[in-house]
Amino acid sequence: MSKKEYWKFDVEEWNVLSFTEYLIDRHEATFGIPYVPFHGWGAERGMIADWIGTSKKKGKYSKKIVKDFIDQCFATYTPTEKYPGTSFGFCYTYRQVELQKVIAEEKKAKELEEYIEESLSVDDVIDLL
Repeated sequence: MSKKEYWKFDVEEWNVLSFTEYLIDRHEATFGIPYVPFHGWGAERGMIADWIGTSKKKGKYSKKIVKDFIDQCFATYTPTEKYPGTSFGFCYTYRQVELQKVIAEEKKAKELEEYIEESLSVDDVIDLL
């Protein structure tokens, strides 16, 4: 099974090809026009690989964070006549504030999960009483 069929895999199993296919599909669904990479596919693949890593190099962020960044950028982008769509490369270069938001949300969710796991259960409270 090809990672090109990204929807068949958990996001943490995606590779650069999975992300490029996701960008193409998500852009078409969101903006109704074909996806155009920022400075070409080679540049965008390099940016994606920088963030998610490759078999030879560790990435800077989890694949979930990168996917959430794409989703956030696409959801908050306002098309104009001059720029009817956006791209990963544009977002990577000019919209990293969205990355900060995604990372902050992920951190808050992780802290809440850890707090819940560390908290006493109802049974523990009853036992204490």
